[in-house]
Amino acid sequence: MSRTGKNGLQLERELVDLSYRNVSKGRTTWKKTNVRAEAERLLRSVRIDPEQRIIVANRIADLALARCVKFTPGRYRIPQDAKDSPTLTNGNGVSVFDDDKLDLYTSQEILDAEHYMIGQAGKPAVTGFTVDEARIWLQGWNEQARRNGGYPLAADQFEAAVYALSNPRMVGAVIGPAGTGKTTTMRAVADAWRAKYGPDSVLGLATSRRAVGELRNSIGCNSITIAKLLYHNDIDQIERHRRDIAVLDQQIRSTPDPVQRLACRMRLSRILAEESTYSIRPNQLVIIDEAGMVDTRHMAQISRMAELMGAKVTLTGDPLQLDSVSGVGGMLGWMERHGMYQMLSSLWRFTSKADKWDGDPTAEGTPSADGKARDGRRSNSGKAATAPIPKASPHANGSCNGTWTTTGSTGERTCNWRRSPTSSASNGRTRAKAPCSSPAPGIRSGTSTDGSSSNDVPKGKAKPTPPKPSRSATAWTSAEETR
Repeated sequence: MSRTGKNGLQLERELVDLSYRNVSKGRTTWKKTNVRAEAERLLRSVRIDPEQRIIVANRIADLALARCVKFTPGRYRIPQDAKDSPTLTNGNGVSVFDDDKLDLYTSQEILDAEHYMIGQAGKPAVTGFTVDEARIWLQGWNEQARRNGGYPLAADQFEAAVYALSNPRMVGAVIGPAGTGKTTTMRAVADAWRAKYGPDSVLGLATSRRAVGELRNSIGCNSITIAKLLYHNDIDQIERHRRDIAVLDQQIRSTPDPVQRLACRMRLSRILAEESTYSIRPNQLVIIDEAGMVDTRHMAQISRMAELMGAKVTLTGDPLQLDSVSGVGGMLGWMERHGMYQMLSSLWRFTSKADKWDGDPTAEGTPSADGKARDGRRSNSGKAATAPIPKASPHANGSCNGTWTTTGSTGERTCNWRRSPTSSASNGRTRAKAPCSSPAPGIRSGTSTDGSSSNDVPKGKAKPTPPKPSRSATAWTSAEETR
């Protein structure tokens, strides 16, 4: 590849752009080796002298790294009179004792998105409830649920719902492990918001089409994927819609044929309906489900739209579960570490049949020691791993409860669990295949109040496969915190 000719320079620029975009798209921070590997992958399709391939790959990596923001400072200073010494420097004025392969980089785009989201977490909201309004409305919601034979909010769910409705900041978060009732809580929040601001005042966002369907069915609000919202609110797409609307309006006014006018009106109605459906409106509550899996740059775009329209954003999920697919995430974990959230701690989704546990009749409802390892939770690798079953405290009505403690990258977390003797889940939701959902793939171990752990197995039973080790704290660390 010649760098003197026009074609060579153009190809070099294209390879540098691709290397930079591909690396920054897939991770929050990276090293020189990541950029170098991406450059070598791109050069596979380029015919080049084998002796020059390494030189070209290094040059592309260096040009791509020049666009990045370096985190790691130099550890050693070179004296002024030794700047050109080949024994002390590597030729770029950097000490030979500083290993450039260990330097961390990120992009300015990621830093800008994180700074914006951090600012939004402290910016006052322009819409919402007062604390008293939220409590009064939710108390009525609980009473109506009791009268209808439903399940009212538990104490932690009630406080989380009050927080989501009355949070004075633009962006808030409701965090809890799987099975703690985030969906039930947000259903009450959505009902309250619709009662005050209208039937279309709640918008649900998720990362996948399947998650959108579950969110729509559980909360009952208009729900779309984040990709669809961003596509329809892209600047180019908005300009195309504006041009199409102007053309159709002119055709409706000037076309004498009634059939053509009707066709133009139908196309115009479809465009306006799309804009109404795939947009954020004033006084709207935007619920981002499983926010830990959302790209920080996408989250910043959504927050900008909400700020411009006078809406409010609430994040739900668990930062200890799956991270962003693109790798650029960590904002939900940042909000948890800085106390800008409300925690759900009571586990409700106990969906195992009573006969799966030996010595645990439905009428008794007390799990025996023989059944501790019988039901498992899903680990990161998809294999069943035994979940620790704490010592239960039976009640007169046949139910039981207890606590467990989990340890993850953000610290120790204590959860309450409750099990109902009835055949249905205690919160009325669809039954799953595990006695309780795993709090997170990143949770290392579970220990009950009586000291029992996942190593407790029934006599004569094979020892279950342990869960996959948790990810390091950097998996949920933002680029700014890495600095």
